[in-house]
Amino acid sequence: MKDRVNIIYGHLAATDYSFGFVSFGRKTWALDDEAWKKHCAGIANAGASAVRILPYAVWEARPYGRKSQFQPWVLGADNLWDLSKFNAYYFPIMRRIIQIANSYGMTVWFPLFDNCQLYAPGSAYSPWKHNAQGVTSFYDEAADKLCAAWVKKCFAEFKGLDMFWPWGNELADRQPALEWVRRVLFPLIKELDVPFDRMTYGFTMGEVAYLGSGEFSDGPYTIQDTARKFFGMDFPPENNKLKLLREVHKCGTTALDKFCPYGHRAGQAGFWWGPRIAVGPWVLSDDGVHECNNPKDGGRPDAARWKAMATWALGLANYPSLEHLPEGGALDYQVSVITAISEAYKARFGKWPENYGKHPYVPPPPPVEYTTVKVCKTSELIPNAYCPTVIEKKFIAGQEPIRICAVHKKPDDPPPPPPDEPPVPPDPTPEPAPPHPWIKDNWGWVAAVILALVALMLVL
Repeated sequence: MKDRVNIIYGHLAATDYSFGFVSFGRKTWALDDEAWKKHCAGIANAGASAVRILPYAVWEARPYGRKSQFQPWVLGADNLWDLSKFNAYYFPIMRRIIQIANSYGMTVWFPLFDNCQLYAPGSAYSPWKHNAQGVTSFYDEAADKLCAAWVKKCFAEFKGLDMFWPWGNELADRQPALEWVRRVLFPLIKELDVPFDRMTYGFTMGEVAYLGSGEFSDGPYTIQDTARKFFGMDFPPENNKLKLLREVHKCGTTALDKFCPYGHRAGQAGFWWGPRIAVGPWVLSDDGVHECNNPKDGGRPDAARWKAMATWALGLANYPSLEHLPEGGALDYQVSVITAISEAYKARFGKWPENYGKHPYVPPPPPVEYTTVKVCKTSELIPNAYCPTVIEKKFIAGQEPIRICAVHKKPDDPPPPPPDEPPVPPDPTPEPAPPHPWIKDNWGWVAAVILALVALMLVL
């Protein structure tokens, strides 16, 4: 059964260097599958139903400069990215990252564009700032076709995966960004037939004046509100605009007062949208919070503060989805934060989130070890002294033969010689007397006389 709200783990930098799971070995890129599986299992098992990942992260130093920046475009010999050419390594790795997250029951939120990378300190590694085409931002009109090619490529490469498509991450709070959205993104949403309930506006909620006692001004209109208005106009009927989520960042920061214990934006969103279900869905996030006294996680709200904030937010009539962004801390720490949010969910709805407790990490079996032993070629058993041919063969360690070959045996002894035969008695028959010497000497005459006698007998 689908969760009543999303619990989102905002691991934006999953592809970054020390904080991510992708590594560069001077020439090739590799994903640490097992480390990412272990991370996803821990977070999903704690109750998360989604993970938000930027297409690439730019905030850490690169050991080999721009060539060690994981991103989708070809880096030319001039050290500039060619935004018209996609490299061969990016999409197979990113698809694998998404597949693994999906296998643990988590939808991947994939912001198509990131406004933060356009500014220091990460801008040195932003392809939208340093490229062969000479554009300085994806907001530039000259970049429109390049933006469209990037979006279409993502939808083609990630087809069939469980995806959610924020328009961007903290899109610029100014008019050119609105013009870009209508000029570039709106036609793509129509062409690609993107489900409205699978998107967020990408703009964060702007702040208005705090009036005290938990109340806020009704205006002025923010860029997020304007984007929403334009969507209702360009994708009628107007209430289609209610299907997209609105993002509220910097929640859980310093309290304004006892009426707004989780900061300005959480209080403002709770005041504006919390009592009214008809205003559409929204997501409360601690993205941008660094003020909490929590050195383990870069100043983000800890588990106790998150549980209290989630309890408050889920108590609203129009309760939001909830997103925690890790800024540091080991996996066990991050699991404790997501677990705290899940505890608030259970207290509100009487059951755990769908993923909770269903994804324990199962480590892979140890690698198979082999050993080489000498065996009889015929029987493949331990050879004996009479095996005619002995060879070396690999076996899985522990499965080597333990029996001695029984095919080949000591040959039988030769049969004993036959017993000696008794002596043959002499023949009693006397030998004939030899012919008379005269006959021997005159054998020719004797033969002639005999023949003559035979002839005469025949005549008679």
